[in-house]
Formats: sequence, structure tokens, C-alpha cells
Amino acid sequence: MIKRKWSFSEKSLFLAPILMLGFYLFNSLYRRVVYKHPQYVLSIGFSPDGTTLATGSGDNLTRCFEVATGDLKIMFGGPNNNINSVVFSPDGHLIASCSEKGDFSVWDFNSKLLILNSKTSTSRSLGFSPDSKILASGGQQIELWDIGTGKRIRTIGSSNYVIYQVAFSPDGKTIAAGDINGKVRIWSVTSGKLVKTFTYSKHWVRSIAFSPNGKVIAAGGDDGELNRRDWTIKLWNVKSGALNRSIDAHHNHILSVVFSPNGRILASSSYDKTIKLWDAQTGKPTRTLETTSDVAAIAFSPDGKQLASGDDDGRVMLWDM
Repeated sequence: MIKRKWSFSEKSLFLAPILMLGFYLFNSLYRRVVYKHPQYVLSIGFSPDGTTLATGSGDNLTRCFEVATGDLKIMFGGPNNNINSVVFSPDGHLIASCSEKGDFSVWDFNSKLLILNSKTSTSRSLGFSPDSKILASGGQQIELWDIGTGKRIRTIGSSNYVIYQVAFSPDGKTIAAGDINGKVRIWSVTSGKLVKTFTYSKHWVRSIAFSPNGKVIAAGGDDGELNRRDWTIKLWNVKSGALNRSIDAHHNHILSVVFSPNGRILASSSYDKTIKLWDAQTGKPTRTLETTSDVAAIAFSPDGKQLASGDDDGRVMLWDM
């Protein structure tokens, strides 16, 4: 009996469907589609107790889901525009969202009552202080709002920045922002004075994140060239200002970077249809989660056991860590 030798191309044709099936089966072992929005998802976040997942999307609505079941709990009507940012207050009592037109709203999550509504300078990002008493909005500048009185406390920074994301430090003493000029700046919350400036690139900083201990700040955005080199994540020492590490991370724009609650993992998402997990200390890759759409938003659950993602196809997915 003569054994037929298979060519490489024939083997590839035979194995390709099997490998693709294996890929989807493997991915399905640790991911669950929670919801399919009618439009793209731009923002995502867990409640502090981990039971609720909130999303902001291109259909002007903020939605809240039960994490355990995926059931839709409530929808908050928003401004007539993309919901760029949705955040829970650290005490879990409030939820806030904003649009790119500059409108933002804050609701009492338990009573569902609107407690604050205002218009800022083209808001793209919101962030609560650790004590839940101050809300920061980032647009052309940073504006700090007193939740108790509803009044603006102060405005920070130049009107030329165009801020993509704001983040309070874990101790609440400083606030950071990434802008379209490729800078990450840190200001004092009490005085409004500039404390540190880090240079990411000549282009947009789309996402920033403090490590849980506040010693490191990470940034991702637009610093690569399509088909020529990777887009990078940069991590700096907050105190010294030194660049700790630059990670060649993705093959397209980086849209989100987040630390796990224990600070050991850094996750990133991109227009290259992947979510990547990195060892936060070494910068080495630990896992790649493949998707079929660009992923604009990711968030860790408070216990670090799950990662939520929202993509351009409108899907919200939960990934087991």
C-alpha cells in the first residue's frame, strides 16, 4: 500500500477549520456575552460590590446589568449623543455618565433620581474621587464638581489640552489626565497646580490608569504606525517621573489600559481586535484574548476574577481570569 504524502498547502486546508473551531471553543470556555447593544460600546464599569455592570454606548443610553445573570436592571436616559464615559462612585451610591457634547448626569443608583446635571467643555471622561465627594470631568479642561452642592469647585489646566481621560490617584490628592497632545499631566486637587508632566508621544493619549498603590501611572493611545511598528504602553514612576517601561503592545491604536485590583496585571485593548494581559512588574505578555471587533472599553471586576469588555459590535463580554 502506497502512502500518499500531503503537501503543506493541503495540510493547511485540512487543519484550518479544525484550528478555527478550537480557537472559538477555547475562547468560549472563559467568556460570556452579557448583552448586545444596538450600537458600539464606548465605556464600561463595575459597581464597587461587583454585582452590576454599567455601559455607555452610541445610542445615548447608560445601561446597568446584573453580572450573575446578564439581565438588564435599568437604563438611564442620557444626552442626545455618544455616552463616552460611565462610572460608579467608590461608595456605590452614585452613577455618572457624560457625552462628547459636554453634558453629564449623576444619578442616585438606589433611588434612580437625577441629582446633578450640567454641561462642561466637551466631556470625554468622568472620574470620582476616592471618597465619592468630588466628580471630575475632562474635556478641554478638568472641572471638579462638589457632589453635595452641585457646584463647580475649580477648573484645572489650559483650554488647549482636549483631554481624553481623567483619573484620580488612589489617595485622592492628585488627578491625572491624558490629552491629544501626547502628554500625561498630574495636578494637585486642592491647589490645581501642575505636579508632573509625562510625554507619551506626539499624538493622542486615549487611556490612563494609576496602579492601585498609586506608585505607577500607565498610558496608551496613538504612537505607532500602521503595518510598521507596534503601538506602545508606557509606565512611569509617579514620584520620580522616570519611565519604568515601554511595552510594544498592539498593532493599532490602544483604546484602554486598566490595572487589576491587586496591581499584578495590566490589561489593554485596541483597534486590532485584541485584549492583552501583561505582567505589570515585568511588562511581559501573559495572555491574549482574541475578538472579532475593536474593543473600546475594558474593566476588571472588584475581585479581579473577571474582565468585562465592550466592543464596536455592541457586545458586552465577561472573561474569566
